[in-house]
Amino acid sequence: MPTQAEIDKLRWFHAIDLGELQTPGRIPPSQPPNFSLFGIYRFLEHIDVTGADVIDVGTMDGLMAFAMRKLGAKRVVATDLWDRHQFRLAREALGYADDVEYYTELDVRDMEARFGRYAFDLMVFAGVLYHLMSPLEYLVKCRQLLKPQGLFLMETCFGAKLDGMQIVFNQGMRDPHYDEPTTYFLPSKQALLALLRSAGFDVLGVLALETGSERVTVLARAVKPSEVRGKTKLQLRHDEYCDKPNHFAYGDVFYDLEHTEVAPSKLRYAGRDGVDSTIDIRKFRPTVPFQPRWSPRKRAKK
Repeated sequence: MPTQAEIDKLRWFHAIDLGELQTPGRIPPSQPPNFSLFGIYRFLEHIDVTGADVIDVGTMDGLMAFAMRKLGAKRVVATDLWDRHQFRLAREALGYADDVEYYTELDVRDMEARFGRYAFDLMVFAGVLYHLMSPLEYLVKCRQLLKPQGLFLMETCFGAKLDGMQIVFNQGMRDPHYDEPTTYFLPSKQALLALLRSAGFDVLGVLALETGSERVTVLARAVKPSEVRGKTKLQLRHDEYCDKPNHFAYGDVFYDLEHTEVAPSKLRYAGRDGVDSTIDIRKFRPTVPFQPRWSPRKRAKK
């Protein structure tokens, strides 16, 4: 069991309540810890993950993976590109060494070979999309990992000031929308939802944060391309074009998504379909396991 002194020496991404111990996380005390995950927390209030197979992509210190296990998921897989000592330390402290699988040096494009197609009921994809050079390709790869009717919880940066179907190359801008060097592409909200629909996701809800940080969480369901709502005429033509095997570079991918006979996921979202609102991070009170409590500091009286 680690000590608090050992924990405090490390640079943590997540603030995690480990019981008698707590990791500090990256967020300053003036703001709620892990607030970028609040949209995911809100959607999880209406999803019972008991018995589900869950994957947390880009797990970092493992907060979402550990929470899913505590909430009753049957299988929890946590993945990242790098092996973090912080993850292993937190997993040990929570007693989850045998309950949460950890895979590192694993790219999304290689996960089908490792786990198989249609392996999971739920995927958490938080803080990943804007670091990718080919966002649509990766979204399709994510879709292939989910069982039919599985759920996709994605949190990401987006271009809140962008209109229509704009996608900007953030790294190439003199005045970038998001001042972080590995943030490549930023879509408008409309473009983000269109990307998801093209990848075979039916959008169920959208939650933005009232922080000015241009972050949004989307809940989507993995469905057949023909069952995705809100597609444009060109997207519908694309579905028709792909509804035959061996037709073009990605034809087999979409054909399989349409015609697979894999048993659907039983996971359900019991919240209000079509929600599109914002979360005040200073008023929101999370109920997700291992999320530390926080209360706003009161200003001292003069």
